[in-house]
Amino acid sequence: MRKRKLKFIALLSIVTFSCSKSNADGFMTTFSNNPSLAIIEAIQWSNSSKYTPCFVKISVANLYYGFSYDGTIGQLVSPYNFEAIKIFMHDSETIFNIFTVDIEKYSSLEYGIFLQKADKAMPDDFKLSYTFNLNELLADIKRTEKNFDVYFTIEYTENLIDGSSRILNRNFSTTISFSGDSLSLSNIKYF
Repeated sequence: MRKRKLKFIALLSIVTFSCSKSNADGFMTTFSNNPSLAIIEAIQWSNSSKYTPCFVKISVANLYYGFSYDGTIGQLVSPYNFEAIKIFMHDSETIFNIFTVDIEKYSSLEYGIFLQKADKAMPDDFKLSYTFNLNELLADIKRTEKNFDVYFTIEYTENLIDGSSRILNRNFSTTISFSGDSLSLSNIKYF
């Protein structure tokens, strides 16, 4: 596969983290604490065992809508002029899989999360989710190393007023450890 340069833009954001009763599975969200950047992303994972696959699910939603001062539901933030949103898994050299988000769905109330509820978002709140089966995607990798770093990037391409485009990347990273037929994830973080 061809190599791809990735631009990274740092933004002020809040990250929340929660784990299920088993430390093997988890869920983390990140969102901007500034209403002018009304986006939220989540990563959910499940480590593998002998019988279950290792997966990572990346979810996205807008934070355009919420409760107004009079208690009614309405649009609180102007939608961004996104040309494309792509979600992909990669290491330093190879992109393993790419998903393209439906922009019309993404911008709608139905597929958003209320701005005031971003800090309490749970997996079921996201309606646009994309699953990476790591067992399948990494099956051909020669597992000479015990640890393998991968990244999950959400790439937003925004059309600007002057006709140019701007790319905003938001990223999760993890270390994958191989043990026989099983994979496990550790050091999951947002950057």
